[in-house]
Amino acid sequence: MDMETLYHNLPTVGTLDQLLWGLPRLGPNADGRPHEWELALLLQAARLLECRTILEFGTFDGRTANLLAELPEVERVWTLDLPAEATPSLPMLAEDWRWIGREKVAAHPKVSQLWGDSALFDFGPYQGKCGLIFVMGAHSTEYIRNDILEARRLRAPEGHILLHAGTETALREARDGEPWRPLGGRMALLDWEET
Repeated sequence: MDMETLYHNLPTVGTLDQLLWGLPRLGPNADGRPHEWELALLLQAARLLECRTILEFGTFDGRTANLLAELPEVERVWTLDLPAEATPSLPMLAEDWRWIGREKVAAHPKVSQLWGDSALFDFGPYQGKCGLIFVMGAHSTEYIRNDILEARRLRAPEGHILLHAGTETALREARDGEPWRPLGGRMALLDWEET
């Protein structure tokens, strides 16, 4: 299924709980992108949560940011990626190196590409302004914990953080007592309060 078809055939659900119920558990994706069902989940969550501003950790090729920008309620998507020539300041997993410096698709007009290391980046202009933060950068525990900490600063008062840790093991290791709602095996909605 191509990305356009995926976007235009998203299921319509009434609540986030309906969306999160009964999600599949899948292994790693071979090309570094989220699985199609994970993209559908991300897009539907952004729709249901009525997110106007989104910040994505880890651009990869730019398709996820472009899909998020297609949502009518979204006004701006910022996407941060490590430049190919940069040296990461925190440890990275061996498999993460192959995703650095990927060619990007043309950006949607509502997408702004940001460049830098998330452990060193100046997020000041974005603090408290993001309705959704999608964390799918480097998958080492050090970067995941750093990115979660930064995401909390970026989150608007009614904002949400969606973490994609790459593997079930990385997700478990990164949790560190976080209140969250698991979404399949590799994703979690952080700061989720059961009602």
